[in-house]
Amino acid sequence: MKSNIKSFIITAAAIICTATAQAQLGGLKKLTEKKEPKQKTEAPADASAGNTTAKPAATQQKSSQSATKAGELDFSAGTPQFSYLSLFREIELEEKTGRFVINGMSVINLPQKEQGGKEADYNNGHKLHLVVTKADKDGKAQKEIGRGTCSPSFRDNVALLSVSNGSMQLTEGGNYILDFSIDGKSFHTVPFFVKKGTKDGQSKYFLSDPWGTWSYIKLIEKDNPYFAVEMGYYHALQTMDDKASADGKDVTAKLLYEETDKVVAAHLNTSGGRYSKRKWMPMMLTFYDAENMNSPFTGAKMLKKDGNYTLRVRFGKNGSYDEAYVYKFAIKNGKMAERDGYPLVMDKDGYNGIDIAWLKGDAEGAVKTEGFVTPSPVAGVKENIAFGIGNKGCRPPAACSITDGDIVSLSDMVLDNATRDMTSLKDIPCMLTLREGDKIIAQHLWEQSCDESGCNQLYIDLVTNPDNLIFKNQSTAFVEALASLSAGAHKLTLVAEIEYSKGKKKVVGLRNFSFNSVAGNPKYTAIAAKLAKRLNMTENELNAEFWEKFGGPDVVTLVNNCSRTVWLRKSIGSDKAEVRIPPGGTLNMIPMMVTWSNGTSVRYAG
Repeated sequence: MKSNIKSFIITAAAIICTATAQAQLGGLKKLTEKKEPKQKTEAPADASAGNTTAKPAATQQKSSQSATKAGELDFSAGTPQFSYLSLFREIELEEKTGRFVINGMSVINLPQKEQGGKEADYNNGHKLHLVVTKADKDGKAQKEIGRGTCSPSFRDNVALLSVSNGSMQLTEGGNYILDFSIDGKSFHTVPFFVKKGTKDGQSKYFLSDPWGTWSYIKLIEKDNPYFAVEMGYYHALQTMDDKASADGKDVTAKLLYEETDKVVAAHLNTSGGRYSKRKWMPMMLTFYDAENMNSPFTGAKMLKKDGNYTLRVRFGKNGSYDEAYVYKFAIKNGKMAERDGYPLVMDKDGYNGIDIAWLKGDAEGAVKTEGFVTPSPVAGVKENIAFGIGNKGCRPPAACSITDGDIVSLSDMVLDNATRDMTSLKDIPCMLTLREGDKIIAQHLWEQSCDESGCNQLYIDLVTNPDNLIFKNQSTAFVEALASLSAGAHKLTLVAEIEYSKGKKKVVGLRNFSFNSVAGNPKYTAIAAKLAKRLNMTENELNAEFWEKFGGPDVVTLVNNCSRTVWLRKSIGSDKAEVRIPPGGTLNMIPMMVTWSNGTSVRYAG
């Protein structure tokens, strides 16, 4: 993959409430790039590690695999590669020292014999190494940092490597490469990224998320037909303070069998637990059978039913889900298989004989459409969509009007006499259509918690703040449409519509509003350009922007999470400027003295 991967970016944040401030790092944000053609051998690697992709080792080592000389290793079982699960389990970066430790590693398809049938001797003959190399901004190798010498033992055809000299210092932020070599030849390469932050003279180091949008399914345990399907994903709390952990997000997950358009398994109303700080913490979701939610849904049952499947996963808090991901795969001849645009990588866990499938998700989860889709008629549907416009709201039946530059969000829908039948267990994509009269000027498909009764608490930024990190599901379609409208008053309509069953659609939301356009709409034009730039940034560019070239001056982002405006007085030498931050607004500053409106001063030093 120039990888279609989502990476976590960290930015310093101070939360402001009236005259009180707390300095802290902002939450982990997921960001995606546009989908590119799949690579069947690609590993879930971090796009923030550059455009380097784990190259198919099979193409690197044709000479090794085809060799027939005595003493040559037998690669007939397949190309050796990391067990991706072990990368999380066995690697850590010490936060305060930058000490990088490889505790061990699992490798799939490591030859146990030579071509002539002789046992492979990895103690006195063949040599195994894990090599860490510093890479440049484009992900190209620059210099070797260190190498660990490995000795294998085997379990269920997985090599469990013990590692000596697997500790080294990674105190420079930026790109690195972890490489597995046999007798000096590279077989599997995984790029990763080290984030470096500095605060109050103290540097701290963090590993970037190596998997991005990848999650894994524990499918079946060897000789255990009762093993329940489990989904795993990883989270970690990474902050510049000394916080040990933080509350995780709630998560729901539903597995849809597309051949019958029915949910066959689900995991509902689960607390996300707590985010670990020092190590990536696995979060596991056990799936229960939709036919009997008290019974686990087994891998053996799923593998018996060939066809296409969709896994929908949503994260949030207190019933508000702000992240949605979709994973698509197929069952063919009793085995999991990849579908176009959704890579799948099979993995092995050498400790307990469990088959694992890594799935690459779509952050938006919406079916892609070419051109505009004609919406259903809205006659007789009552207006029920509430808008957030800048620092104010606009709820029915009040009339709504926006102007060039307004930040606009669809806050929710007020549903009359709607009975939400949660037994359907379906998250149905919602098509948002922006119209002027009968003319469609923008459209966006949004993954939501909808059923046949409609949608509740539907949230989306129609025109998002370009200074904030944005997700793939924050479309530029609406701001681009508004920016292109001619000067004058325009009467617009936003329609929200779901397809709750194949070929059956229903309008669940409607909002009429006016737009006072000016010539060229310069503010919306500027916002559209900024959003487009952010969406098309590489992960290297994002890291450079938000981590000040891998460890420059600390940048503090002040965020007003209160319902009213606050004022700050910033001081650098003779500069005594006051800064106004509206509700939801942000202010980025280099280290400086901040004096709050009640006279309290806080100094942020670089």
